[in-house]
Amino acid sequence: MWVLGTLLNITRSRLSFLFFFFAVVLCGFEIFKAGFLSTLKLKFSEKTLITIASLAAIFIGNATESLFLLIFFKLGETLEDVAKSESRGNMNKISKIMPDTAHLFLENNEKIVSATSLKVGDVFVVYPFERIPCDGIVLEGTSSVNMSNITGESLPIDIYKGTKVFSGSVNMSGTIKIKAEKVAAESFAGKILKLIENGTKNKTKTENFISMFSQKYTVYVIFTSFLIFFISLFLKLGNFESILRRALTFLVASCPCSIVISVPLAFFYGIGKSAKKSILFKGSKYIETLAKIDTIFFDKTGTITEDSLKIDNVHSFCKLPKEKILYYCANLEFYSTHPIAKSLKEKVNLKKSIAKNVLEIPGFGVKGEVDGHNLICGNLSLVKESKIDITQDTPQNLLLYLVIDNKISGGISFKDSIRKSAKTTVKELCKLGIRSIILSGDKIETTKRVAKECAIKDFFGDLLPQGKLDILKNFKSKGYIMAFVGDGVNDAPSLIFADCGISMGLGSSAAIDSSGVILLNNDISLLPESIKISRKVMNTIKFNVYFAVFFKFFVMLISLFFPVPMYLAVFADVGINLISILNALKIK
Repeated sequence: MWVLGTLLNITRSRLSFLFFFFAVVLCGFEIFKAGFLSTLKLKFSEKTLITIASLAAIFIGNATESLFLLIFFKLGETLEDVAKSESRGNMNKISKIMPDTAHLFLENNEKIVSATSLKVGDVFVVYPFERIPCDGIVLEGTSSVNMSNITGESLPIDIYKGTKVFSGSVNMSGTIKIKAEKVAAESFAGKILKLIENGTKNKTKTENFISMFSQKYTVYVIFTSFLIFFISLFLKLGNFESILRRALTFLVASCPCSIVISVPLAFFYGIGKSAKKSILFKGSKYIETLAKIDTIFFDKTGTITEDSLKIDNVHSFCKLPKEKILYYCANLEFYSTHPIAKSLKEKVNLKKSIAKNVLEIPGFGVKGEVDGHNLICGNLSLVKESKIDITQDTPQNLLLYLVIDNKISGGISFKDSIRKSAKTTVKELCKLGIRSIILSGDKIETTKRVAKECAIKDFFGDLLPQGKLDILKNFKSKGYIMAFVGDGVNDAPSLIFADCGISMGLGSSAAIDSSGVILLNNDISLLPESIKISRKVMNTIKFNVYFAVFFKFFVMLISLFFPVPMYLAVFADVGINLISILNALKIK
């Protein structure tokens, strides 16, 4: 229609206009429909502005300009859809980690059931190259699992009887029998899927402001355009066509499309790129916050150091065999997610706990009963708080103490290894202008050693969860913008209080629920990258907003005093929109 209209324009203008008119109707039908419907509901949008400007241009005989306006607007929408599709594709790769079915094991028979129907305690079978439907413990078989689709870790992990496995992992070789510890929705992969679904709902202050501003702004723009038209007509500042063109130019140039579209698009693309790199943002508001941080607090164990501790020495204070001390401690700590518990269970090779009335006290230790004895297994603070007598010969630098029937009977010392990526990560953060601080419940000497090896100047040891929280409150009162990195149950208060909580992907459920950013590969080496992405997103948004506002106001201003071609107004609207979208695509 457009080509025919252009050719016919040479000889027969009326027929040419008719072809242009049909081209406008075909191209802009969906836009006109949306514009009219939103107007009827008194919810004005950019499509309302485009509808008014396009139809008015036809009214004064400028169907060509009306068509160009619609074509460029559709092009902008297409680019936006492409960008969102690419970004959504990155997140969909993660969302496919959950299998639909599971092989439920029932009295030597198998039954294929829905993965979501599995209950805690159910036993199911996973064959080679199948995904694990829910978190559980291996009962039979040996194999290796691949978690690259979740954490980005390319190396398979060997599993055997007693190994904990996570949903979404791919069984690489042998057939394994697993006992479900969590239902599918509450398993690792289930939580990740929930986060992906809810990720776009947590909007930033910037997005909320722009959304609210654009609705009111559109009404003011339409009112101002009509005001310009009627005042110019009343003062006879030109003929009818030139006055209407002036009002239309102002209307089209002022359209907030570039800002309304490019800002959420930049956030959306940032979340998608992060997901591809195994960094999961729970919402765009955490991108905005992470871009501003100047201080990062690290919980030592499981973040700066590996998430497992090695037993260094076992001490007996009452001629109790060392094996018995380990046995008692492992039974009490069996259900704890702390790295100490993991080391004890591996050392004793414990598959089931016989402990009763177990009470875990985050930051202190565990109390309970084993073999009819009342036991306390925890740090020195828990021993003192329980009013247990400590002799002068009792070492007071151990990480774990065992109290049997109100008598201190043994202790265990541990040693941890620093993550290979820790020192490099701290160095990268320093280049980004971010200060690193270690907070730990371990002894100050241990914390100092780890801090020194990682080239971290500031550190605090001997801290309970409340102590960590008090330090964060102190820094926040001084105006610091902080992130806290942790992976344990006792980190939850600090993760919630910090401006941005960052949890390790394979940490506790409490840590994952309390944080705004999750490092799915369980390694802090992704921290600098997550901050770089956040800053790039925010810099892109700032450029788009400032550039759009400056150019639009420039065109709007000169259109009030000088005759401006409609093409310049179209560029101020759709052209700037295209530039903003392309600039947002640079985040890729």
